[in-house]
Amino acid sequence: MIELSFVFLLFVMARAGGWLAQRVGAEMAMGEILAGVALASAVPFLPDGLSVVTVFSGNGLLEHAIVLSIGVLMLLAGIELKPEVLAKQLTSGLSVALAGAVVPFAAGVMLAWTFLPEGASRLSLSLMTGLALSITAIPATIKILEEFKLLTSAMGATIITAALLDDVIGLVLMAVVIAIAVSGVAPTLMEIVWLLAKVAAFFAVAIGLGNHVFPHLRRTLHAVDAAAVELSVLIFVAFLYAMLAEFLGLHWILGPFMAGLFFEPARVGAKAYLETKASMSVISSAALGPLFFASIGLHVDLLAVSAAPLFLVGLIAVALLGKVIGAGGAAKLVGFSSRDATAIGIGMSARGAVEIVVLNIALTAGVFTYDSGNPISDNLFSLLVIAAVATTAMAPPLLRLVLRRG
Repeated sequence: MIELSFVFLLFVMARAGGWLAQRVGAEMAMGEILAGVALASAVPFLPDGLSVVTVFSGNGLLEHAIVLSIGVLMLLAGIELKPEVLAKQLTSGLSVALAGAVVPFAAGVMLAWTFLPEGASRLSLSLMTGLALSITAIPATIKILEEFKLLTSAMGATIITAALLDDVIGLVLMAVVIAIAVSGVAPTLMEIVWLLAKVAAFFAVAIGLGNHVFPHLRRTLHAVDAAAVELSVLIFVAFLYAMLAEFLGLHWILGPFMAGLFFEPARVGAKAYLETKASMSVISSAALGPLFFASIGLHVDLLAVSAAPLFLVGLIAVALLGKVIGAGGAAKLVGFSSRDATAIGIGMSARGAVEIVVLNIALTAGVFTYDSGNPISDNLFSLLVIAAVATTAMAPPLLRLVLRRG
């Protein structure tokens, strides 16, 4: 009863936090995370037995809801990725994505390697820091681009394309980081080649099935007038791709992402696409999403700010400047003006939900260590989440400031 009451309280606070965040023009996810932080901070004052430790160690309901919400979030991320947008700005988007991922990744690894103590987890934690800083999430940025009527411009399309490609790069890097964390040692050259081969095999099989097999399955089910056929097929494909990823030794999160990628209006029809996307969005935003983001907040220790303030400032600086220098510099080289290039860099500096999902996966995989005696390694998860929230909050006003100059 206590555990169920805790989940209920967490859900109510998450919904309230998301609503308040929307009222002030922020992302709902940020308010939901802060709701979890507030509840975790209040744990010492709650009745005996009602603790975060109890919930996460013994409450299977919340744990299963978190796993399910991750799958739904990545499925929606894949659905949002439109192949025609990628194709339109592929050349500029690819160069911006690569520079926008490599520069903050390298800077993040160097920052963490400098501050973290020597030990078995130093490499994996440094790589995880770089990975977290290389990711881009664009919901907040899209709102600003719509406000200035720049969403369909070359700059807007480049930001969206590069951000989506960054997410794909981040998912692949995540598989490498988790493999290193599990083994405890850096992989050999042959192991890296083998991992990349498995990644290539996964995408080859997924693309082949998405292009040539599943369209026939949809047409067959339509012929028998199956109820909710598109949603059923989409979930079926997500499970199948997830099992394929696990079979190849990759993380299952790639499965729903790829399933969503091949769910596009040209394949399933505009009506089915919009209805299915709306259904999945409601499931995510109404129930699973709030629980997931609030559960992330439960892991955040605000004392991390005072434990490693200099490192946190460095994280936020690298997170912002890494994207501006990397993505913005690449945008300048492919022909954008200085103002538009700066806007592209700032637009890609928001992390938001995508980084939170990746951090949660790394947390459950055992990447983060505690009780090492080092304030940075003991608080790294909280510091990265705080940096993600900070950059997501900073991106919209900074982007507005740059765009107003034009």
